[in-house]
Amino acid sequence: MRVASGFAARSPGQPAGEKTGQSAVAHGRAPVHPSAVRRVFMLDDEPHVRSALRLVLSQEPNLCVVGEASQAEDLAGRVGAAGADLVLIDWSLAGPGDNGVVAALRDLSPRPRVIALSGWPEHRNEALAAGVDAFVSKADPPERLLAVVRAMIAVAKDA
Repeated sequence: MRVASGFAARSPGQPAGEKTGQSAVAHGRAPVHPSAVRRVFMLDDEPHVRSALRLVLSQEPNLCVVGEASQAEDLAGRVGAAGADLVLIDWSLAGPGDNGVVAALRDLSPRPRVIALSGWPEHRNEALAAGVDAFVSKADPPERLLAVVRAMIAVAKDA
């Protein structure tokens, strides 16, 4: 993933590249209805990875990053308070061992979809067995992450 610095989170429904206060209509795009916006929470201990994730996710007009953390401590509480629909977790922080992070996320109501990320593709089976909804290698191209995010959004709509 490419790293971006100085990227500011946008408000729900605000398309990528748009400054706060600018209208989507003024840029030739239809505005996204607030109920169609999916709220994303990110867990990764590397600030540059979180920044790159924000940049990649900003390509989707119906996504809004509502929170991020660098430690798994009280992740479920923070995700629940943020009302996140989707959680991206660095598997090295949330998965190895039986630390209960995934189980705590699955107990939330409504339950967010969980995508595990790892620089180690061999962690895929472990993450899926632990109950995450999907796995993406950090070595995959950004388009792969977006495809999985879109699939998770589609599944959530059908649920």
